Amino acid sequence: MRSFTNIFLIIVFFSSFANGQETPYAVARDSLSTDQKVWKPTGLRIGFDILSPILGAFDDSRTSWNFIADIDLKNFFLVLEGGFASDNEVGPRSNYSSEGSFVRIGPDANFLARDDELHVFFFGLRYAYANYNEILIGYEDNLTWGRIDVDMEQRGLSSSWIEMNTGLKIRIWQGLFTGYTLRFKFSRFSNTEDQQFETYFVPGYGLASRANNWEFNYYIFYRFQWSKKPIKWKDK
Repeated sequence: MRSFTNIFLIIVFFSSFANGQETPYAVARDSLSTDQKVWKPTGLRIGFDILSPILGAFDDSRTSWNFIADIDLKNFFLVLEGGFASDNEVGPRSNYSSEGSFVRIGPDANFLARDDELHVFFFGLRYAYANYNEILIGYEDNLTWGRIDVDMEQRGLSSSWIEMNTGLKIRIWQGLFTGYTLRFKFSRFSNTEDQQFETYFVPGYGLASRANNWEFNYYIFYRFQWSKKPIKWKDK
């Protein structure tokens, strides 16, 4: 996190020297002109979280794949995310598995909107939804009946929650970006009717027993640009 903080400070420092001239990615916006459509999208950025597969390589009980896309709308972004996740827990008396998909959608506000390289430092909100299945296989000891085998499956479960996100997206070469997202997840709601056992893991959210969850993603992006972004340059 310290290295990202240093990068952010460097970006803020150099962005203060924007000279109001056209760059390969941005053009000066005339505040008096009505011809420039500042709300018109100028590019689509698509990314993939590389951290989750790396962590999964060291923990074969849990896997996760996260994808993200954003499109610019003046000083904001409309963001759509999706992915797949699974969890497998092996205990002395039971085996549990959960797998499913999730989506997230919401806006980001960019606090580096005047940067001519189109770097992003953002705060955003997400509505998230997951659909998943669970299997529980094992046994329990009963004083009257002895060993009782357990084999239960729950299909078509769903959960939804809210996220507050912050992070960076930094251009490293032409359309190639890198950056991170820090997520705070809360207000989870699930369809708990007719469940045979309590949900343990929700794809995209994490452990269901927690009222709040944190997550850190590290992304590689590519931005497909079809026009230069009109931005309001800082004064010299």
